[in-house]
Amino acid sequence: MVGFQGPLYGGTGCFHRRKVIYGLSPDDNGITRKLSKEALLQTFGRSMEFTKSAAKILSGIKTSSIGPKIISSYIETAYQVAGCDYEYGSSWGREGIQLLSGLCKSLFVVRVNKVGWMYGSTTEDVLTGHTIHGRGWKSTFCSPNPPAFHGCAPPGGPATMIQQKRWATGLLEILFTPKNPFILTLNGKLQFRQCLAYTCVTL
Repeated sequence: MVGFQGPLYGGTGCFHRRKVIYGLSPDDNGITRKLSKEALLQTFGRSMEFTKSAAKILSGIKTSSIGPKIISSYIETAYQVAGCDYEYGSSWGREGIQLLSGLCKSLFVVRVNKVGWMYGSTTEDVLTGHTIHGRGWKSTFCSPNPPAFHGCAPPGGPATMIQQKRWATGLLEILFTPKNPFILTLNGKLQFRQCLAYTCVTL
């Protein structure tokens, strides 16, 4: 991994910083002004608790420890955000806020490119991973003891073949999108050797 931006993200067993998932790059310093309520809801969904939390993270404000009285409201918010229909009408998986200073009353100085996982491929995990690297982020291995995650494999031959077909189709799709590794190297911050690693995976 010397000279690379780190291991490739392939779906499971992974933690992401919230700034990464919210679409920022390492060079973005956050919000200099408060973002309007409407813009927050349009980008991060209809949960006010979650959008307020996202705004704090993006602005670099450290969140205080939570007391037992509000844990129950956070659990309710988590159920809402984890729902299958939460992302509809928001910017999850697509273009987020692109406001520049001076255009509106309350603005991001930074540009939020994409929020959450990247859609448009059946291998959205790899697409998400190399988009994150394309913004300039680096990844690293972390092997806690005991293991933080346990995965499972397909139970038999037919299920394995279906999964392999899905992966092959999705990885090929990535090569024919604006997010392919070569374009992210030319127009983004994906390093050349990291580009070669992703190209090897997609081929």
